[in-house]
Amino acid sequence: IEVTYPNGNEKLSPGTSETITWNSNGITGTQTVEYSLDNGANWVVLNNVLGATTNRLTWTVPSGANTTTALIRVSSGAVSDVSD
Repeated sequence: IEVTYPNGNEKLSPGTSETITWNSNGITGTQTVEYSLDNGANWVVLNNVLGATTNRLTWTVPSGANTTTALIRVSSGAVSDVSD
């Protein structure tokens, strides 16, 4: 799994609609997409039942996400990637 957007230095504004994208070659199970506003100390699940062929998720950026410590994580079992 590899997060492709957002993956570092993007400026996302709270309340805007954004599409998270990633590559998930070789994944056969479900995928989970999460975000963190505190550099990964705490994670909020956006969706945890995405099929193996799904590689995008549109979401509304939450208030408080205009921080330099916000991250996106996509995972499937023990395989994951976190945005830069």
